[in-house]
Amino acid sequence: MRSAGNSNVKGIIQVPRGKNLNVRTATGHIDGARQFVASHTLCAIKYLFLSIIFTASLAFFEYRQMALADDMKSSFVRQSPESDTVIVFVHGFTGDGVSTWSSSNAYWPRLLIEDKTFDGTDVFVYSYPTGFWSTMSIDELAENMRSVLSVNHVTAYHRIVFLSHSMGGLITRAYLLKNRDIAGRTSFAYFFSTPTTGSQVASIVSVALSSPQISKLKAMKSDDYLADMLRQWLSAGFEFPSYCAYEKRLTSGLSLVVDMASASALCTKALDPIDADHIQIVKPQSQDSAAYIAFKAAYADAIVQELKKQLDSKKFEQLRSEIK
Repeated sequence: MRSAGNSNVKGIIQVPRGKNLNVRTATGHIDGARQFVASHTLCAIKYLFLSIIFTASLAFFEYRQMALADDMKSSFVRQSPESDTVIVFVHGFTGDGVSTWSSSNAYWPRLLIEDKTFDGTDVFVYSYPTGFWSTMSIDELAENMRSVLSVNHVTAYHRIVFLSHSMGGLITRAYLLKNRDIAGRTSFAYFFSTPTTGSQVASIVSVALSSPQISKLKAMKSDDYLADMLRQWLSAGFEFPSYCAYEKRLTSGLSLVVDMASASALCTKALDPIDADHIQIVKPQSQDSAAYIAFKAAYADAIVQELKKQLDSKKFEQLRSEIK
């Protein structure tokens, strides 16, 4: 009887082997869930902190922009009556025509006019109202760009090159979609960290701030403004090449503002990785800086190819006239 009782007690307290496995599995699921929650909580904290830093930094730049009103004026850095080619600089969100392109040692537009490669090419810097409290959308800024380039006779050039940073690339695309005659005279466009499919940082910042500009920079969904632009750009079938560069360093040490996938979308040429963050990517220290070299190489590639086509066309016309 005692042994039977012991056997019964033992049988009651024993857990079948299969159920042991279920307990371990459940425990594993709980641990996995804890790790998932912890990692996503840290990620959320990270992006929240980044949005605060990013917002504070951009607010400072916007304050500086208001203090330096002259930086908002669009103007030529070089203009010569005999030139038929112009390079147009287009800054990004909260940027301006001076600080965006300036490092501690150099101002990018001025570096170009000191480089013999760009002899005979004019340089124009387009500037527009931007910031957290700006009222104009990207589409409206494209209209502003139209009027500014027209009144400054930039649209009269035979060849036009666009060098754009961040949101400036979206404005450039919107402008070219609206002005197909200018697109026909565009030799090439270079986009530095342009959020073609949006930015996760912008998505976070837009939760706290309402802005007609930053709200359009959010990570793209199929019914968003950026999706419409992407479809329209592909449908347009522009013949000029699009070059792109993407940032490799974290802004404020926390995150990429525009990742490679977003920066490279709609590009038709080889991509250029730049060892800089979102802000520093367009602030070359010298003509030997990676961003400067990348644009210079694109200029040589695109312009030389265009000149070659023109030369071949002239030779063809000459041969045809001789045959007649």
